[in-house]
Amino acid sequence: MTKLKEISENISCKIKGVTLSDDLKFSKSFIAELDKALNDYHQKQEQSSQHASTPHVRIEFDDINDVPHVWVDGKRLGDEYPLKRINLEWNTNDAYIEPKHFLIDYFDMTKEAGAVAEQYGPQTQQRGVGQSNGVVRHTEE
Repeated sequence: MTKLKEISENISCKIKGVTLSDDLKFSKSFIAELDKALNDYHQKQEQSSQHASTPHVRIEFDDINDVPHVWVDGKRLGDEYPLKRINLEWNTNDAYIEPKHFLIDYFDMTKEAGAVAEQYGPQTQQRGVGQSNGVVRHTEE
């Protein structure tokens, strides 16, 4: 410990006339480089989240009491894929990012899924797709 104190005293004696400002400033070129790097990072994050297998969903209905017509990635849910449930909430952003999510559950009634269901039970035919503020969910239970 005394050796460390001695080294510290020697260094402080040799450094004279150097003062550091409390108001540190960075060059404009340095700040510009940091801004560019940050913008590039945000763009890459945004692009990767947009392409993270976000499903294309289309929902149509004329009467709230009718079964809606639903397409997921161009595939219409219907005879082979009967609709089980739709939950959808979308709110405009005000001062904060407001919740946005959807969940579509359906059954897979194809022969392949039926064969699996015969062996493991009908719950294996349940499927779902959803998203919540950028988080994508695909289920095959």
